[in-house]
Amino acid sequence: MAGETLQIEVVEFYPRTVTYDKFFIGTLHVYIVVNGVQIDLRGVKVSKMKNYLFIQRPDYGYLDKEDRIRFPVFMFTDMELSKRFTEEMIIKCREFMRKNYPDYVPKEKTCPDKFRKKRKKFRKNDESPKKS
Repeated sequence: MAGETLQIEVVEFYPRTVTYDKFFIGTLHVYIVVNGVQIDLRGVKVSKMKNYLFIQRPDYGYLDKEDRIRFPVFMFTDMELSKRFTEEMIIKCREFMRKNYPDYVPKEKTCPDKFRKKRKKFRKNDESPKKS
């Protein structure tokens, strides 16, 4: 559905109180309004690795036969809306952190190439990539 109105407001940042993860710096409290429905989302994770600020939706994870399995705590059933929400939330959260908590924000604003996910390119009619 393309006609949804989506409003995101970052309310507060809560710095970490324990040091179990050296990259994790705290969580954000976010208000979301979609077509008049108000959502109060807490636990948006903020991490800093080298010169980049990572924002992640709240998720739940557990170990299953030595593999970590993660799934989101909150998600819209409309995948396009969910994708749009994630992208806009990341932008709003980074802006909020830069404006209100500059000590936590690294100087560089772009993601280093080594952290970008490498995506396999498929040919139009092939179901899998060809090996050389």
